[in-house]
Amino acid sequence: MKRMPTICRWRRAFLPALAALCLIGGLARAADLGTPPGQSAKSTTKFAPPLEAKLTEATQKITEAKRQAWNIRMKVEIEDIQSTFAPDANALKLLRDAADKAVGLSAESFFRKLDSDWRKEANRWPQDILNRLNGALLQLSVGVIDQEAVRVTVDPFEQAVWTDALDHGLSPDQALAWKKSVAERRAAILLDLAASLGAGRQRMESQFQESFERKARVVKFALAPVSKEHEAEVDALAKMAFDQSLKRWQSRAEKQMLAMNAPQRQQIRQEGFFSVEDDPDEASKQMSDWNEGLSKILSVDELAKLAGIEEALQQRRIPVLARALIDSLDEALSLTARQRELLQPIAERAVKETPSVGSREVAFERIDLTNQPLDAALKALNASEADLSAVLDARQRKRWQELCHPVPEMANDVATKRAGAGSPANSPEPASIDRVVADRVEVLTAPWRDSVRASWMAKAEVAAIAAQLDAAAFGRLQTAARGAADRSMDQWQSSVRQMLRNRLGDVTPGNVEQRLAEVERQVGFGSPPNGNADSSLLENALKAELSAEQQATWKKELEARKAYSTDTARLWCAIEFNRIAPLNPEQQAKLQDLVSWFIDEYAPDMQGWYVFGDGTWYQRSYLEFLPVAGLPEKDLKAILTEEQWARWTTSSECEMVTNYWTNVQRRHDRRVKPITQ
Repeated sequence: MKRMPTICRWRRAFLPALAALCLIGGLARAADLGTPPGQSAKSTTKFAPPLEAKLTEATQKITEAKRQAWNIRMKVEIEDIQSTFAPDANALKLLRDAADKAVGLSAESFFRKLDSDWRKEANRWPQDILNRLNGALLQLSVGVIDQEAVRVTVDPFEQAVWTDALDHGLSPDQALAWKKSVAERRAAILLDLAASLGAGRQRMESQFQESFERKARVVKFALAPVSKEHEAEVDALAKMAFDQSLKRWQSRAEKQMLAMNAPQRQQIRQEGFFSVEDDPDEASKQMSDWNEGLSKILSVDELAKLAGIEEALQQRRIPVLARALIDSLDEALSLTARQRELLQPIAERAVKETPSVGSREVAFERIDLTNQPLDAALKALNASEADLSAVLDARQRKRWQELCHPVPEMANDVATKRAGAGSPANSPEPASIDRVVADRVEVLTAPWRDSVRASWMAKAEVAAIAAQLDAAAFGRLQTAARGAADRSMDQWQSSVRQMLRNRLGDVTPGNVEQRLAEVERQVGFGSPPNGNADSSLLENALKAELSAEQQATWKKELEARKAYSTDTARLWCAIEFNRIAPLNPEQQAKLQDLVSWFIDEYAPDMQGWYVFGDGTWYQRSYLEFLPVAGLPEKDLKAILTEEQWARWTTSSECEMVTNYWTNVQRRHDRRVKPITQ
């Protein structure tokens, strides 16, 4: 199943940021890799019971499906050996026993990896993971083992117990001939999927090449002027590191493809797309390759000079990253202007204590705050609860705890929904097509619903804090906010239901769930419309509960939050431009002024790129340099050198953001022309 294409971006943007500052430690990190099927779990990590039960169920069922698939493959393999070489009964028994052991070992390895990966994901995105697990179980129920069942683990055919059995059960010539036959079959599989693999390889080549070219640029910038010989050495290092990274990716991709069964390979052929499982250690391997290579071609003084350049940039960058973390949390915690100010040093400490974000080595790397667990920051801040108590009020601290320890809603479970609606999941009669589609839409859109509600509830909470409302008045505002949120979701959910129903085509109650599983892998669901929601329910409640003076205070806080986010965007865009073309402090200041002008001029035209009104658009890779793309060419050229201008205009970031800028410019022209004419 696709990893819910658009669902949960808001949660993914904010929950890791929350973890960065959470003084209580958030969800416990997985300390155990899990246990083999059939044994009781002994992991010290225990999530909320609904999530723990669902995680165990999904892991065991998918592992069992994988075990059965492996058993079939091994049985076919032995039958082929028998028909080719006619081994005696003892040899066949040896092979069958070895096959059982090999499958058992691979299933155990697979279970541990799947359990470990999902527990890590549950720590990062607890509200999202339940839907992922339900989706995998739904597909499994209709006979589809989704991509979760393709993990880079040891295949039974690679287990020593199996290869040893081949050597002992067959003659040397037979064993050699059979291994050659297996190698030829595997080569044929890879050749058959070469087009899909090639498309993925091209993407990774571009990604790796850009990464190491950027590293090389930084070195040349730091050591300028650089001799041609030295420049050639740096370029050669970038090429070597690129080759090693691509070789590792190719190995993972081929191993993953060979682990697929025939239906999975058929799916890859049809889609022409292949997503290779990430190696969590790849970034550290790349850094190790690069640093080791630099130590061989740079002198001690040159290494020190490079480190100084990186450290200087990171010191300018850390306050901006801290502001971005606070900005990500602002709406969720309904912070006031004073609270944002008090949280700044706490957030800066969180960034500094997290090597993947705050270390010198990543000064010129893109920092994705939407995918940073920041575990080190948690440890650093565990002893700072007094700091938090001095910043947040009781209601915010309660909200903080809820966000640090979220409990997934079992309402997201399809079976639970059907049972609650009077249609038992174990009913012998299949549910109607429309009912199945409606149930599935409820599951798929649940994270959006939660996020929309959170956005509206935050507006009510800011008003309650600003006006110092009592619990009863705040409760009435919350009711109005929930109503506004649910109303804003109705039309979108209806369109998603209609879209899915149209995509299903001619289906029956008996095959509708299988068709849904297929459709979900192929389409995205968009997101609720932003900016057009009916706010009358909340507005009427605010008028009833707040005096004119309190309403003015509330609006002032909302304006301060918007200004804080806008200021952070200005700082972010200017400081992050160093990744593309390193700037000196004077250039940095001038670019920041130009970015400020752009945001002031075009902010109204950028509405709609946000998610649920979230102002942290600048943290998204495809939008962060939108202000630079929209600057007049002559103004930007007046700041940059010819080389820096060339770096920008030929960068993937510039190419990626150009289409967005064209749309923003079109909106701007439509908005201002009636006024100027």
